[in-house]
Amino acid sequence: MTASKAYQSAMQDADKQTAWHEHDRVINEIVIQLAADHIEFFKQFMDNAIFRKWVSHRNFSATYEKPKNTF
Repeated sequence: MTASKAYQSAMQDADKQTAWHEHDRVINEIVIQLAADHIEFFKQFMDNAIFRKWVSHRNFSATYEKPKNTF
């Protein structure tokens, strides 16, 4: 997830809300790429809003880095 340049840029240059939106866009792309090999995960992510929210929140919490003040 943090390998996404767009997400990294959003973490550094935007507010937390914007980073969250970019995170969700990227995580959706990743889940779609996983679909062929991990169909049950894909189905749960797409069909189960509680599971999708849990995965998204857990991943965002693990990857979001607050911008560092550089004075």
